[in-house]
Amino acid sequence: MMCTASVVVVVDAELHKSSAAEAAVSQYQDRIISQSRALLSSDSPDQIQHGCDKLGENLWSLGLQTRLVLLLSRANSIALYFLCMTLSAITSLRDQWRHGELRPIVESIFTIFLDGTHKVRVEKLSWPLTDYDRCLEFFSPQNGK
Repeated sequence: MMCTASVVVVVDAELHKSSAAEAAVSQYQDRIISQSRALLSSDSPDQIQHGCDKLGENLWSLGLQTRLVLLLSRANSIALYFLCMTLSAITSLRDQWRHGELRPIVESIFTIFLDGTHKVRVEKLSWPLTDYDRCLEFFSPQNGK
C-alpha cells in the first residue's frame, strides 16, 4: 500500500511600509487576500488554470513538489501556506528562504494579486526554525509509518 504525506509550511510576510501609505498597507493586505482566494480556491478548472497562468513563473520557482495553497491576513502580515509533498521540497523552500530567493517570489505573487497596479515590497519574511524543524520531523523515519 502506498501512502502520500504532505506538510503545510507557514511563512509570514510583512509588507514594507514604503510600498504604500500606512493606512493603505492593510487595504493592500485585504486585496491580496481576496484576490488569492479567487485564484487559489476556485473549483472551476478554467479559473484555476487562469490563476496558474497569471502566477506563471512564480509558482514554478517554488518547485514541482511545493504548492501555494492559501493566504491569510494577520495583524501586521500575510501568512502564506505552502503544501510541501516531500522532504526535499521542504529543504528546497527553506534554502530559497535562507538565501533571500523566496522574498522576490512572494513580492511578485503579491504584485500579481494587486493586478500589477502597485509594486509590493516585503519587509520581513519569517519562518521560525522551530516550525521548520517540526516539518522535518514529520518526514523523519521514526514518524513515517
